[in-house]
Amino acid sequence: EATLTQVVSEDFVDIIAAVDPLIPLKSGCLAIDMAACSVETFADHLEIMVHGAVVDVSRPDLVYPAQAESLPSMPASIQGSMVGVSMNSWLANSVAWTFMQTRLDLSISLNNQLKDLHDYLEWVWPQLDLGLEVYFADSPRILLEEGEIHVEGIIKVDIVDYSSGQNVLASSVPLESWFFMDIQDQKLQMTMNRLVLPGLNLDSGRCNTVLGQRCVFPFKYKGKTYDSCTDVGTSVHMYWCATKVGLDDSYIDGEWGACTASCHVVGNYIIPWLNIHMRSFLEEHVHRNIDFHKPVGDVLVLENTALQVWFDSITVRTDFSLDLMGLLGVRYGPHSANLLLQGRSFASLA
Repeated sequence: EATLTQVVSEDFVDIIAAVDPLIPLKSGCLAIDMAACSVETFADHLEIMVHGAVVDVSRPDLVYPAQAESLPSMPASIQGSMVGVSMNSWLANSVAWTFMQTRLDLSISLNNQLKDLHDYLEWVWPQLDLGLEVYFADSPRILLEEGEIHVEGIIKVDIVDYSSGQNVLASSVPLESWFFMDIQDQKLQMTMNRLVLPGLNLDSGRCNTVLGQRCVFPFKYKGKTYDSCTDVGTSVHMYWCATKVGLDDSYIDGEWGACTASCHVVGNYIIPWLNIHMRSFLEEHVHRNIDFHKPVGDVLVLENTALQVWFDSITVRTDFSLDLMGLLGVRYGPHSANLLLQGRSFASLA
């Protein structure tokens, strides 16, 4: 027999095995399957190694084929009720793979998003109801780099006639992209800052002048800070940037250059347009499925959650409040949960 205190400190892995946590997501048959590997007690915190994966409960044969990698180390800066979680790239890739197997729709319709191109195709083929579909040919590879998430894969681009369901044109191209990721107001946020396609490199943070000098961002000019090329102070709307700055990022007189045309287009139109679609994707496929505030209803409440990307790991820290009675009651029923909380036997429950 064991009291709850003994169970938590000594038999945590056995508890997780007995409870078999399967946290359902909000739609479809996807859920988060967890299994504890080990628990280690320190003076001021517990360090628990947990294997987790997103699964489709309607397809038990659907198992991510890649072998699990070693777990990253856990930062020791946990204080009070703060909980820290470190995840490696294996988990990120397994989630992407599972979503791809469940036929996650990543297509973009010309009718709603690219009206000018749609109108042109309608003029070329007036008898067709055309749309553009862009999607990954297979599960992308996810790399965790310092401060960024690096995604690489093969993108398929199809021009589809929706009236017949047939492809008019189809092509495949390799793609690489880099994202910043964070959790703000208990919602996952991702912002693309670079996209590389064959013959095309779109980088919101890098820009050269027409003479080949590298722009320096941010720079301060007349009391205002600029993170991209600007036409301020010109009479012909010529976009320019600082090529050298002072210690406080202030513009140095004469140290400037005219930005190439692609700098303005990429930084002010293409990358922001792509990020609009990124936010729509997160709202449709992430925010509606995963609640970062109450992931299992009122039983567990998360607050002040923050995320940071390191080399080959993602660290999440959060404050939480846990209704232990409610959590145990879901598994064992109110009566058995009450006995356990009173220090009675756990053995009969497990």
